Amino acid sequence: MDIASVLGAEASSKIQLMQMEMLSSVVDEVEEAAVKVAETGDPAYILELSPMALAMFNQSK
Repeated sequence: MDIASVLGAEASSKIQLMQMEMLSSVVDEVEEAAVKVAETGDPAYILELSPMALAMFNQSK
C-alpha cells in the first residue's frame, strides 16, 4: 500500500467515527426530549433540540 491509500483510509475511518459520534449525540438528545414530552405532555421540549437534532427529528416523521 502506498502512503496516499493509508492516509485516505485513515481519513475515511476518522470521518465515519465522527459521524457515528454525532448521530449518537443526536439520538441521545432526541430521546431525552421524548422522555420530557412523555412525562409532562408538553411538546415545547422539542423546540429545545439543537438544529441537527431537530432536523433528524423532522426526518423521522
